[in-house]
Amino acid sequence: MLDQILNSEHNQLFDIVKNFSGVSDDQNEAATTVVKDTIVSSLTQQAQSGDLSGIMEMFSGSQTDLNSPAASGLSSNIIQNLVGKLGISQGNASGLVQQILPVVMNMFNNKASAAQSSGLDIGSLIGQFVGGNQSNNLDITSVLSMFTNNSGGGQTNNDGFGVDDLMNIGKKFF
Repeated sequence: MLDQILNSEHNQLFDIVKNFSGVSDDQNEAATTVVKDTIVSSLTQQAQSGDLSGIMEMFSGSQTDLNSPAASGLSSNIIQNLVGKLGISQGNASGLVQQILPVVMNMFNNKASAAQSSGLDIGSLIGQFVGGNQSNNLDITSVLSMFTNNSGGGQTNNDGFGVDDLMNIGKKFF
């Protein structure tokens, strides 16, 4: 789902990269792809390790602070990949991330906010899939146990339910 949302906003992201002077014209498309791919892979790795903070932050419906742990982690991963894969200087990669990351983080929040405005309670939705129907009392331990196969108080699911399934659930609403 993350990649689908990012792909739907490809032109907006491409324009940010294109208008940034620190990326050469022949690298605009590649830089846009690196940013999108890094965001998806970083958040997927985080969630698979049991850390849903990045995903929860991006779908909170509130504007994301770039100093938040979720944004900081994404920022360093994107910079590292822009430097390593495209040879963009550290300073230019950092400058691009400062411009593009707020747009990306809040792109998801805007979609989540719109979904919540139309009556979707994301906490309740996730709660239903971890064995409860608690709209305001989401047991994050239950959510984490689904991804880590720990028995942290919620139902563990041995049918292979994972991050991709959670994303597929969410795309029905965006």
